[in-house]
Amino acid sequence: LLLMMTINIARGRACFLAPSFVVFVMRNISSDPLPIIAHCFSGDDDLGNHTLYGNENFHWSFCLNAIPTTEFFCHVWWGSKTQQFVAFKQKAFLNKVVNAWIARDDGIYLSHYFSFQNSVKVYDW
Repeated sequence: LLLMMTINIARGRACFLAPSFVVFVMRNISSDPLPIIAHCFSGDDDLGNHTLYGNENFHWSFCLNAIPTTEFFCHVWWGSKTQQFVAFKQKAFLNKVVNAWIARDDGIYLSHYFSFQNSVKVYDW
């Protein structure tokens, strides 16, 4: 049972008795054509560097651990600007299924919708 509930990145399997969770990192910068570079990782998985242009995004999905320890971190660069943040941290209850991190001209925003609407600024550059 524990094996079935551990992280399942890019394996295409459904989570056992729970929804899968997804994290997006999206570039939505209009003032400069420079790409953003995003590097996201957990204690078990390094998702590598992703270079995003225009309104590109990358995302990954995963299942929660039986014991609430799932946690992903991201480091985002845009030219000389940089920001680090916890992209997802598992709680015992009420985890958000969608965590969309949006890099904009003035900082990093978070939305919990697949449409990326209703985003809230969380970090300045």
